[in-house]
Amino acid sequence: MLLLIPAIISWIALLTGVVLFRRMELLPEAKSASSKLPVSIIIPARNEGNNIGKLLTSLNIQSHLPGEIIVVDDGSSDATAQIAASMKARVLSLNDKPEGWTGKTWACMRGAQSARYDTLMFVDADVWFDKHALERTLEAYRIHDCALSILPYHVVKQPYESLSSLFNIVTAAGVGAFSPDPASPGGFGPLLLIDRKEYNSIGGHASVRQQVLENVFLGKRYRQTGKKLKLFPGRGTVNYRMYPNGVHELVAGWTKGFAAGAQATDGRTFALINVWLTGVLLSAWNLIVSPFAASILPAAAAAACYVLYVLQIRSVLAGIGSFPVIGALTYPIHVVFFMIVFFRSLIMKKGRRHAMWKGREIALSDQGNKAGA
Repeated sequence: MLLLIPAIISWIALLTGVVLFRRMELLPEAKSASSKLPVSIIIPARNEGNNIGKLLTSLNIQSHLPGEIIVVDDGSSDATAQIAASMKARVLSLNDKPEGWTGKTWACMRGAQSARYDTLMFVDADVWFDKHALERTLEAYRIHDCALSILPYHVVKQPYESLSSLFNIVTAAGVGAFSPDPASPGGFGPLLLIDRKEYNSIGGHASVRQQVLENVFLGKRYRQTGKKLKLFPGRGTVNYRMYPNGVHELVAGWTKGFAAGAQATDGRTFALINVWLTGVLLSAWNLIVSPFAASILPAAAAAACYVLYVLQIRSVLAGIGSFPVIGALTYPIHVVFFMIVFFRSLIMKKGRRHAMWKGREIALSDQGNKAGA
C-alpha cells in the first residue's frame, strides 16, 4: 500500500497533464494588408529604466511600425520618462493615482484615454519584440476578429530564473491557454490587444482597478460578456525576461498576486492543475521509496512514471521559455519551491497583508482583489 495508492494517483495525474497541456497555436505569418492597422501601444511603466530602452528599440525597428507609442510613467524615481522621451515615445506622467486603484491599472486606463487610435495594445515594459512581431499579432487579430493576449517567451539567463518554470506552466494552464475552448479564461498580463469600443464596453481597466493580476480578471470579464478572447504563446515573436535581479525579486514578483490568480481560475481547471501537481510530487516520492519494495516491478514503474513527467514538463516548457533541460529533470525541487511561494502568497492574502513591488505597497487581501470586479 506504501507504493500502490501513490503510484495509481501519479499515473492518473500524468494523464491529467495530457488533458491540460495541449499544443498552443502560434501566431501566423503576416500576409494581409490588414496586418498594417495603426495601433496605439500603451506601456505602463514604474522604475523601468533598465527595461524600457530594449522594448522601445524593438518597437522602432518593427516591419510595421506602430501608429504611436505611449509610455505612461507611474511616478518613477529613475530615468524611465527621460529614456522613453529620447526614443520618440509620447510620455504621459502620472502622480495622481486615485484611492482604490493599482498603479498599473490606473496607468493603463489613462493611456487608453489618451490614445489616438482605436486598436489598443497594452504591453509591459519588460517585454521586447522580434522584428515581425507586431505585424504577426495584427494578422492574428484580423483572422480571429477578436481580442488577443500573448504570453511572452520567457528568456532564462541565470540558473535561479528556472525556478519560475512551474509558475509559467500553471499560469498558462490557469487561464486556459492550452485548451481550444476554455470555459472561463483570463488574459496574460504582459500583452493585450483589444478594440477601443469593446474595451470601453466592459469598463476598461476601471472594472478591475484593484486587481494585481489585472489582465487575468479583465480577460475573464471580457469572456463573461460573451466576447471572444484568443490566447497565443510568444515564441518567435514576443519575449521577456522575468525577475533578473535575484531570487528575492522572483519570490516577491510571484507572491504579489499568485493566490489571486488561482481564485480567478475556473473550478474544473483549478482541480485538474491540483491533481497534476499532486501527481508530480508523488512520482518523485514513488521513485525514492521504490527501492524498498520487494519486487523490481514497482521500481521500474516508478522510474518510468518519473521519466514521463520529465518529458511532459520539458515539452511544455520548451514552448513557453528557454528553460534548461536540467529544470525538467529536477522538477520536484521546482514544485516544492512553487508550493512554498504559493502558500506564502495565500497566507499574506488571507492575513490582509501587503507586498512591496517597485517601491510601492501592493494589497493582497481578499477585499482588495474583489473590489471593482
